[in-house]
Amino acid sequence: MTERTTLALLVVAAPLATAGVIAVAPARLIRALAVAGAGLAAVLAVVLSVVTLADPFSRTLGRWVVVDPAAGALLPTVQGKLRSGELFQSERDRVGGEKATQLLEEFHALDGRMKEIVTAWQMREVAGEQTINDHSDAAYDAAVLDRLAALHSETAAWIGPLSTSLTRFDIYRTRLGRALDAARGGDQRFVASPRVDSYHGVWFELHEDLIRLAGKRRAEVG
Repeated sequence: MTERTTLALLVVAAPLATAGVIAVAPARLIRALAVAGAGLAAVLAVVLSVVTLADPFSRTLGRWVVVDPAAGALLPTVQGKLRSGELFQSERDRVGGEKATQLLEEFHALDGRMKEIVTAWQMREVAGEQTINDHSDAAYDAAVLDRLAALHSETAAWIGPLSTSLTRFDIYRTRLGRALDAARGGDQRFVASPRVDSYHGVWFELHEDLIRLAGKRRAEVG
C-alpha cells in the first residue's frame, strides 16, 4: 500500500445526528491531526474500529498514527509529525513562502474580530460590569451572532481563492458554515464549545493550518 491509498473512515458530520462514510487519504489525516491535535482525534475516535479492522490500511497508517486507548484518540507518531512537516513544506513550495506569509497576515485581520466576537459571546456588560454571559438576553445573543455571520461572509469569500490553489481548505468554509447554521438555529454550543465542531474550534484549526503553511509556530504569531 502507498500513501495514496484511500481509507474508508466513519465520521460524525456535526451538527448532523447521522454518520456518513467518506474517503480520506492518509496524507489528509496526518495533516489534520497535526493541525487539530487531540481535538480532531476525539472526533475521529469513532473511526478507530474501522481503521483497526481494515488490516492493510492499518499497516499503512501505523507508521504515522497510533491509537491512545485511554484518551480514545488518534495521535501522530514521531514519523507522522515529520511527515506532516514534509506535507506542509510541499504546499509552501507550491504556493510560495511569501504568499503563505501574506495569507497568514490577511487572516490575522479577521482573527482579531473573531476574538472580540467570542469574548462578547462569553461575557457581557451588566450594570456597568463585565459578567459571564448566561444567555438569558436573546436580543444580545442575536446581535453577537449577527456579527459572527458578517465575519463568516467575509471569511468564506477570503477562503474561496485559497481553496482554488489548495482545495483542502474549502472544508473549512463548509464546517464553519455548518457551525454558524447550527448556532443560529438555537444550539449555542456551536459558537465556541470544545465538545462539538464549533465555529471557534474550526477557526482555531484554520488558524493553525495557516501558521504551519507559513512555516511558523503559534508562539511566534500569538
